[in-house]
Amino acid sequence: MTDLSKDITEKLDTVNRDIDRIKELMEKANEFKNSDPSSALNKSRIIAEAICRLVYSLEHPEIDERIVREKTLNELIIILYDRENLIPKIIAINLNTIKAFGNFGSHDQHNSYNNTSFQPCFEALTIVTEWFFQSFLESKKVKPVITSSVSANSDNEIKLRNIAYTINSIGIELATIPSGGFIMGSPQNDNLRSRDETQHKVTLSKGLIIGKTVVTQGQWIKVMGNNPSYFKEFGENHPVENVSWFDAIKFLNKLSEMDGLSKCYREVDREIRWNIHSNGYRLPTEAEWEYSARAGSTTRFYNGDKESLLAEIAWYKFNSANSTHLICQKEPNSFGLYDVLGNVWEWVWDWHDKYSPVELDPTGPVSGSSRVCRGGSFKEDAKYCRLSHRRAYYSPSIRDQYLGFRVARSLLNISKQ
Repeated sequence: MTDLSKDITEKLDTVNRDIDRIKELMEKANEFKNSDPSSALNKSRIIAEAICRLVYSLEHPEIDERIVREKTLNELIIILYDRENLIPKIIAINLNTIKAFGNFGSHDQHNSYNNTSFQPCFEALTIVTEWFFQSFLESKKVKPVITSSVSANSDNEIKLRNIAYTINSIGIELATIPSGGFIMGSPQNDNLRSRDETQHKVTLSKGLIIGKTVVTQGQWIKVMGNNPSYFKEFGENHPVENVSWFDAIKFLNKLSEMDGLSKCYREVDREIRWNIHSNGYRLPTEAEWEYSARAGSTTRFYNGDKESLLAEIAWYKFNSANSTHLICQKEPNSFGLYDVLGNVWEWVWDWHDKYSPVELDPTGPVSGSSRVCRGGSFKEDAKYCRLSHRRAYYSPSIRDQYLGFRVARSLLNISKQ
């Protein structure tokens, strides 16, 4: 609370009352969802309006409350997203979904619909409430106790879903990726595929934690004390780039030392060896990268096959203005990872060659001349930003303005953070 401005502090009693009202509305929406879905939809719209008004009020503590309360949900969405960019695009999209479904709540004849018909509204409300309680209020140092939230799952229960990030000593947020299996590569009928994308089954027996974003310039500076980036004038929250595979290895070992973890890598006879039993920071394997990037998807991009969808999740050739961009400006995948595609290529551990016949926990060839990069960059078209594409001709010593990386850690002996 001490970090709040005086104006915001004076509003806290009102804010907390409004937060309590939102919680009560959530409980009502839960209560009515099965028995009276139109009432639940109406409550959902009211919750969305209340959240938007609180966001606007906390961002503009000088504004008279009465002016804020007179605005409709549509007006608030336009102000918060289109005019002032105070909410992420994904939140604006879900608020519009709630707005559209909320209109049903005004008509009694729609009571004949079951709750499944309106599940998109409740899913959208979950995303909005999670962001509000766990990101926005946290940024304002307001920490209410969350007792309920509206979200429809397959069992018709309403509960709060959450992507939890682990934060390390320099502020890198890491998402937990569960173990599992998937089909790696691209189907033969994909006319954009390359010959080295042969589809095959992969099983990852252990989970991992992986960076929510690629390593930023600010994070690199905290560890290495310099900034090698070509686009350094853009600021510390842009991806670090112009780093080689060897540079990434040095960063990861040094970060492990800073956090009191065992280093993953050591040099033996001018070769880098990976101790797979280490609990320190490392590069993901190529299989881990694609599994984490897909997040259960089976399409070219994690939001579908059409190139027109790529701009929603990636900075690439046709929307980047030929430069990197601020992290977390595009929509994340289902594991909560941002900038997986586009912005900068991401180094992975593996040497490049034909895919290994090993199905369980593959780590790539034992030697080679080029290390694999994944994900595409701001310079590439859609073909090279597909989840299955492998950039395969980079020596591990090369540096360039579109080469970056993402940190990972194995989920073993990970009790020490």
